[in-house]
Amino acid sequence: MKTRLQLESERVLAVEGKDEVSFFEALLKHERIEGIQLLDIGGKDKFAHTLPALVNQDGFSQVHTIGFVRDAEELQADSAFASVCHALASNALPVPPAINTVFHEDARRTGIFIMPNNVEAGMLEDLCLESVRDEPVFDCVEQYIACCLQDRSFHVPKAKVQSFLSIQNPSVTSLGLGALKGYWNFQHDCFNGI
Repeated sequence: MKTRLQLESERVLAVEGKDEVSFFEALLKHERIEGIQLLDIGGKDKFAHTLPALVNQDGFSQVHTIGFVRDAEELQADSAFASVCHALASNALPVPPAINTVFHEDARRTGIFIMPNNVEAGMLEDLCLESVRDEPVFDCVEQYIACCLQDRSFHVPKAKVQSFLSIQNPSVTSLGLGALKGYWNFQHDCFNGI
């Protein structure tokens, strides 16, 4: 799947970065969904800056469906949703009335999903970790991170993802590569909302 801003499909999913592109590539393949172009926006704060370039691309008039996915991070999902809605409105694109709804206007559909679950603060890492929380090795990951937290301050979900991926065979260094290798449990109920 292409990740450049050059439009090559009538259905587009704009995501924060390379890891998200790889994650959604794996998820779409798992769900047997084809024909969606994944676009790397370059970070959660880049939607407002990248969207004008996307809207002005040759072929944008042919795009009829656009999905946007971003992390809530420390925000509540409503605040992250409002941020994407502002970017859409600023570029004369249809603005969905609520999170996880698809809005139709002038033959174009838009939708927004806020990681990890459209409600809580968090990110894609939290969603992926939820999918493997019941695996026996996850207790070891939790114990390792708890031990490390005694001496340091770090981003816990990202550290847990790295710890979990480091014990896979073969190990990989990114959440997206973990998705492509099948290390996240796409059968888990936590992915139903997506």
